[in-house]
Amino acid sequence: MDYQTLFYWGVSPANLPAPLGSGSDYCGPHQEEALARLHYAVESGMRCVRVQGASGVGKTRLLNRFSRALEATGPRTAVVAVANRETQELLFDLNVALGWTPENDHNLTTLWRHLVDRITGLQYAGSTVVLIFDQFEAATTETIRLFTRLARLDVDRTTLIVAQTESSTSSFSPAALSGIKDLVDLNARLPALSLDEVESFLAACWPRERPTPLIRENALERFHELTQGNPRRIQRLMSVCLVAGRTLGVGEIDSDLLDRVAEEMGGGSMVGETTARPQARAA
Repeated sequence: MDYQTLFYWGVSPANLPAPLGSGSDYCGPHQEEALARLHYAVESGMRCVRVQGASGVGKTRLLNRFSRALEATGPRTAVVAVANRETQELLFDLNVALGWTPENDHNLTTLWRHLVDRITGLQYAGSTVVLIFDQFEAATTETIRLFTRLARLDVDRTTLIVAQTESSTSSFSPAALSGIKDLVDLNARLPALSLDEVESFLAACWPRERPTPLIRENALERFHELTQGNPRRIQRLMSVCLVAGRTLGVGEIDSDLLDRVAEEMGGGSMVGETTARPQARAA
């Protein structure tokens, strides 16, 4: 989004999270509960934790916030996005995150052996190791096998966290699903944002220097309806509304502007499953 649009709405770029409008500083009650569960799992020495939620609900944002908090307190942390990636790539990235840089020609056996040695060495040094696997709904069969092997290592102070989109579990075979469920010690779930949380999320994404809100109060419910409380949809709809509102010269975003923008964005396929207002029945 261009700075002219931000200044038009009284949003200071200096106060924005990076990237613009990302909402990376937002932490509502559900996010706080999920973070507390993750911290408890690591502190208690649990081996495997699963974070679930709909696509776009903020799982990656939550894991990034959690990993930053861990880095400040001591545990060695590795975060990898596993979607459609080869096992060799993941092993390479895990080794690098834990302090050893492999050669490009190292094979799977060498990468695995060094990773296990690194985890074991950190254990003997008194360090906690946390391995975070994001986008697990798109993991390959080989990645699932790698995760299972890591979860069954005979080491202490090592926690694995897997983030998975709820609606994508069918991409795994029944055997793979059963194996993962058997390994999980604790679940954390991120639901969609409530109406009140949407207002707080918007304030975190686009903090204003003016006291007035960006969205007219009576339009917040419509905004929540259009986005279904999904943070990714909220960011998408709001970004376009800010540009459209500046073009039209309005001072607030109201329900009419929301509906016009949602329709231009493609309705349900772009914003939410329900965008049209219910039509009144003919008398």
